[in-house]
Amino acid sequence: MPRANIVATTPNDIPYLKPVAVLLFKAKYQRPKDEANFENALPKLQRSERAWLKDCLDMRHPGHEWTGLF
Repeated sequence: MPRANIVATTPNDIPYLKPVAVLLFKAKYQRPKDEANFENALPKLQRSERAWLKDCLDMRHPGHEWTGLF
């Protein structure tokens, strides 16, 4: 995904990584806090973000348990 699509800025122009990209990094570890972040963030993701995350999980972490929750 292009950087412009995964980095947003606060009202004060501070850049941050969008939650969908953070979840992709967190998927590798599956710690309790990562699981909680996924459960809290998933309902707030846009349809296109969910699709992107699922596709990335399928490529980088085949069979990951999160892919069954979309």
